[in-house]
Amino acid sequence: PDDGETHLARAWNLYHGRLDYDGALAELEVARQTLPNDSGLFEAMGFVQRRQGHWEESTRSLERAFELDPRNVNTLYQIGLSYGGFRRYAEQKSKFDRILTIEPDNLGAKAERAFVDVNWKADTGPLHQLIDEIRATNPAAMPKIADSNARLVCALAERDVAAAQEALIASDEIPLGSDPVHFTRPFVEGIIARMTNDEHKAELAFTAARAEQEKTVQAQADYGPAWCVLGVIDAALGRKEEALREGRRAVELLPVGKDPFN
Repeated sequence: PDDGETHLARAWNLYHGRLDYDGALAELEVARQTLPNDSGLFEAMGFVQRRQGHWEESTRSLERAFELDPRNVNTLYQIGLSYGGFRRYAEQKSKFDRILTIEPDNLGAKAERAFVDVNWKADTGPLHQLIDEIRATNPAAMPKIADSNARLVCALAERDVAAAQEALIASDEIPLGSDPVHFTRPFVEGIIARMTNDEHKAELAFTAARAEQEKTVQAQADYGPAWCVLGVIDAALGRKEEALREGRRAVELLPVGKDPFN
């Protein structure tokens, strides 16, 4: 009962497995008595606090975790995500710069750093340049930045139909979105068709996306993100009342008070 590692493990279990954030923090406080300088403890604390919407406290905890483990790029990555949530983009970029001083070839960090300019200044230039460099020098490495949907997002933002089609072909089953909101291939096909003013093709694609998403909602009727995606698809189809109703249902099922991060 006095073993800090056990309480830390229990905290991770409560955080990941039960979404019991108060319970996780209680376990971390117990663990802290015997693990006062454990970087993993402060990292866990930062994750839990972020899920509770305590962004400033979360960032301090994650910064403390990095102080204790100053070559841990995963912690730096998470601090960068938090600064992005704050819209503190200069600080976010500095965290990804720091990752690249530790791991100069970290493509995920390079992609995230380039995305900072997209979110901060609507500037796709650095992201486009990075994608071109990787495709020219090491195309096999493209999947390493696929988690961020970098190529497809860049093409859509630039309204480049040919590049978007090419990126969609190369993408996986879930080409667009970020946890926990996922858009499938037919939805993106609809977006691209609408960019070309092919309304008939767009409607067919969005209708197919809707049929697919409706099955997900039926299977997981209490899962808010699934309703969110259905609402966005209905908005694309011009089904305004349904879209608003589904959006409200999503927020009821996953309110900000329950999970501010998602």
